Amino acid sequence: MKTERRIRILPENEINDLFERPVFNDEERLAWFELTEEERLLLAPKKTLESKIDLMLQIGYFKAKQQFFTYLFEDVPEDVSYILDRYFPGRVLEKSRIGRETKRINQCSVMDHFGYTLFNAPIHIPMLLAKAKLLCHVSNDPLFLFRGIFDYLKSCKITIPGYTTFQEHIISVAIQKESERLYCGLSLNMSVLEREAMLALLDQSDECYTITCLRQHPKNFKLTTIRSEVERFEKILPCAQIALRILPLLNLSKTAIQYYASLVDHYTVQGLTRINENQTCLWLLCFVYQRYRLMIDNLTTMLCYTCNQYEADIKAKTVELFNIELQNPPDSGWKLAKTLRFFKDPEKKGKRFSTIIDDVHVFFDADQMDQTIDRLENHEKNLKELRIKCEWLAVDALAATFKQPLRLLIKTLNLNGDQHLNLQKAYTFLKHKIGNEIPLSKVDFEQFPLQFITLENADCIYNKNTKVVHTNRFEYECYHRIAVAINNSTLFVTDSAHYGNLKDELTPNWHIKKTSILKDLKNTFLNKGVSHFIETHVKPLDQQIKDVNEAIANGDNLDVKVKKDKDGSSLWTLPYTRKNEKIDNPFYGNLPSISITQLLQMVHEQTGFLNAFTHIKPHYSKSKKDEMSIIATLVANATNMGIGKRNV
Repeated sequence: MKTERRIRILPENEINDLFERPVFNDEERLAWFELTEEERLLLAPKKTLESKIDLMLQIGYFKAKQQFFTYLFEDVPEDVSYILDRYFPGRVLEKSRIGRETKRINQCSVMDHFGYTLFNAPIHIPMLLAKAKLLCHVSNDPLFLFRGIFDYLKSCKITIPGYTTFQEHIISVAIQKESERLYCGLSLNMSVLEREAMLALLDQSDECYTITCLRQHPKNFKLTTIRSEVERFEKILPCAQIALRILPLLNLSKTAIQYYASLVDHYTVQGLTRINENQTCLWLLCFVYQRYRLMIDNLTTMLCYTCNQYEADIKAKTVELFNIELQNPPDSGWKLAKTLRFFKDPEKKGKRFSTIIDDVHVFFDADQMDQTIDRLENHEKNLKELRIKCEWLAVDALAATFKQPLRLLIKTLNLNGDQHLNLQKAYTFLKHKIGNEIPLSKVDFEQFPLQFITLENADCIYNKNTKVVHTNRFEYECYHRIAVAINNSTLFVTDSAHYGNLKDELTPNWHIKKTSILKDLKNTFLNKGVSHFIETHVKPLDQQIKDVNEAIANGDNLDVKVKKDKDGSSLWTLPYTRKNEKIDNPFYGNLPSISITQLLQMVHEQTGFLNAFTHIKPHYSKSKKDEMSIIATLVANATNMGIGKRNV
């Protein structure tokens, strides 16, 4: 079976960097061509100057790339001149090349010195192919496989083979075998109806392909956008249930699922219909799974944002209502309290005044008058109660605006978690009533789960004596508490990537599968265990710690100041160093000023960091990534201006 497409592993510039002979500057030559004492001993048996020069070149290039290269001396004149001037001053090469056997002997000497084995296709390709098959379970991305095998070769101290060997004999074969495994799993576990349901995503309806509609992302948090996202979620839900059942049976990692899902965005709808049907089904399953989780994240974000907006509007409305109440008070409370105090004054004992007091006590007995005076004089408490009253009145006033989007979201999402069990009961109650279109006003008082409501808010939300629940306030309290718990990661959303529970991402039954998983990884560091790490890395530190403590105690460490108390105990501290008055070193004043763009370009020339950015482009497009556009985007985001305001 042939592969469906020719796999190009790396961009051309990365291929050149990895597989072509290194080109050194003066500083790099000083580093790579500097010989150790053992490397100098390798030169002793060499009789000719040409053989010694070739061996030194082989050593330097091998240090840099762990590979051997074919070259003539005239191809690397700068390196040859540097070695001659550094180690053989005054001597001149008589030949431009050395014999094949001499070069082979030099290569064997280099490999023996560094402990490497020359790559042998019949021996090493099966070994690398087995490693590639294991890596395919993690991700089928050719670039990921290449880097994994590349690192594996270095860890095994095997010389790097050519790029064609990687592409045609290892990675392509591994991907083909993995595809066969996955297609076989699809045939066994996916019914005909499920296959038709997945391929139906490529059908056109209402002047738009279904897959194209699912690719769209919400642009804002308005009600129309929330409704559209919920509709797309309900449309993808049947296919998502198929994906949630089948993908675990295929033993695919999250990284592999993400890679296959990205290919759906990479191809057009027409391109997806032309490739292998099994391949299309696999990609669509992964795309639906990823899109389903992303939609849940979007809906959860919308829920939290809407709840926050609801709370902010309530605060503003509360201030408005509170100010209205203050501007129209029924009476001046402090004046009324002072008047009542006047009637209770024991010094007012005239006959006429006593008659007036007796008439007042007809309406107010002494206890009632005292309570009224205390209430009127406790002005701050009254204001607090008034503010709370206005806050819940604001909830009632704004309920019609926010209930519709929040109800749409709450009936779509599923919550889970070990905490807030009473809140989860309230959420389940709301979801059931809203889903069945049962008005809360017609629900009996006993059916409401009120345990999650705090005592502070209980009197404002429900009344046990009259058995009345303010449904708008009940809903607000539930939504608000859910949003806070989700943001605090104490309540989780099922099948969410961002708001999900970490336990859902971990390998189930880890304590049982741990040994076999670590064995399959073939990671020598992990397989050695903790005891080996302690013996090799921790215990050697004990003597160093003792040496440091002794140096401090003896006063040999001048960087530490030791103070001794009268009781014989000692305390050591680092000496205080004053700040340098000159913040900037005068050295930097001699350097020319450059722009951030020039700095980033220079860093890229030295490190190639721009190659880490993924070039997003349509399939079959031949355009190359624009490095200046990447730099402009970095600067725009770093200065908090955004891509829309950048000036390229």
